[in-house]
Amino acid sequence: MVYEEIRVQIEEEKRIKERAFRGEIWHELRLLYRPVVYIQTSDIYAVETVLQWDFPEKGVFSEEKFMPVLKQYSIDIQLGRYVLETVCAQKQRWRNTEFDKIEFYVRLTSRFLLQKDSIAVIADCMEKYHVGYGELQLCIEENDFGEKGEKLYAAAQKLLDMGFKVAINNFASSSLYVLQRLPSQLLKLDAKLLAETQYNKKSVYILRNVISLGRDLECGIVAQGIENTAQVKMLASYGAQFGVGDFYGMPCDESTFFERYRDRLFLTHNLRPTCFQFAQQLTDEKGEYTGVFTGEEMTYTRGVYEGQSALCFPGGKVGENCVRLPREVMYSDSYSICFWVKPDRAQPWASIVYITYMDGFMSLMPNSGHGDLFFRIKDDREPDEWHDLICRPAVPGQWSYICATFDVVTHIGKLYFNGLMVGSMENMPDLKVADQILLGGDEYQDSFAGRLAGLEIYHYAVSAEVIEEKFKAYQQMPSYEGPDGRK
Repeated sequence: MVYEEIRVQIEEEKRIKERAFRGEIWHELRLLYRPVVYIQTSDIYAVETVLQWDFPEKGVFSEEKFMPVLKQYSIDIQLGRYVLETVCAQKQRWRNTEFDKIEFYVRLTSRFLLQKDSIAVIADCMEKYHVGYGELQLCIEENDFGEKGEKLYAAAQKLLDMGFKVAINNFASSSLYVLQRLPSQLLKLDAKLLAETQYNKKSVYILRNVISLGRDLECGIVAQGIENTAQVKMLASYGAQFGVGDFYGMPCDESTFFERYRDRLFLTHNLRPTCFQFAQQLTDEKGEYTGVFTGEEMTYTRGVYEGQSALCFPGGKVGENCVRLPREVMYSDSYSICFWVKPDRAQPWASIVYITYMDGFMSLMPNSGHGDLFFRIKDDREPDEWHDLICRPAVPGQWSYICATFDVVTHIGKLYFNGLMVGSMENMPDLKVADQILLGGDEYQDSFAGRLAGLEIYHYAVSAEVIEEKFKAYQQMPSYEGPDGRK
């Protein structure tokens, strides 16, 4: 039985080699596409390329089956050129469509990348089709770095220096040493990491800590091989942002992919904020999220202009008279939180917005013990744990418009007061997964007393220009009762 299996394998490899050398492979190869999904929302974030060979009399061969044979005879070098040309041509065909700016994940072999002209070939191909360097993630196998050593590190670093994106494919399949050498911003986890979690708890702990390590290194995490809802929930709770696998869709051709996923783009859906208008209810405008009030005395009242409603918090002891929002509201790592606030009195360190995370908390405090407004991120992992942006306080009895933004890519936080940026800080930490969201209080101080109106939670870092325009638009509303100026 073993002999027969070996004989069949040898025969298949021989036929693969022969058809490749005769050039028949180029008429039988297909480059298919499968979705890379933002796990928290199931929206489409990127496209992963998948090679298949329609092999005569044998059916469909996967890349894993024929690539080792092609590598033996250096045909993978020609294959690299074919994949690049096909992907760049596809990018050009999708210009001015919903997929205009979508990112492609493209696997390239180390042998191709180590050719003397490989980087020039990549650059020329992208220039030919007018594809930006940042529109492709060039994925390199983690094992290849161990086998090819310094030359491959040098080639990858040169690509990064030129502005290309380089991802480590099948990460954690062999060694973590590659992380010390290559500043990749994307880690595609080996599918075995996820598959083995169904057998023992040790594998679950390994997966959780690999994801945490990647996030601490400011990398995006792509979980591969997702097959069911239980895996999705587990990955989301551990902080993996992206996923790919049969659960989200099988590889398909260009036209099928376009029709199937054109209405599910993450970058389109998530430009719209989650808005809470507090019109006699704690549900957002789209009816997706509903808050829960913990107390007995909360009421609704007029907001900053006629027709806008506000929550009226009575204050209280720690944890009393607060609103708890579903943690799914903060599904994106980047965010902007904008709202109107009108304190009844100065309350040092009382939070109007308080979010706990896996590794710390974020708080917006209208008035600190020093008489300032604070946007604070506390990182439990670091000795220097406090990251504060500070401006003048929200004056009791007056409406103030506050916006706080955080960009997970640049790790820059910004604070805006009445439409004006009053603070910016680099190297603010990414605290990973939100655990709870409270309005009107926190876990340490007496609850906030005052009004909250027009709460908007964006799932990206809103620009200074947009925030200024929003503040000016409020000033034009009838019966506006906010500040005339911006200070």
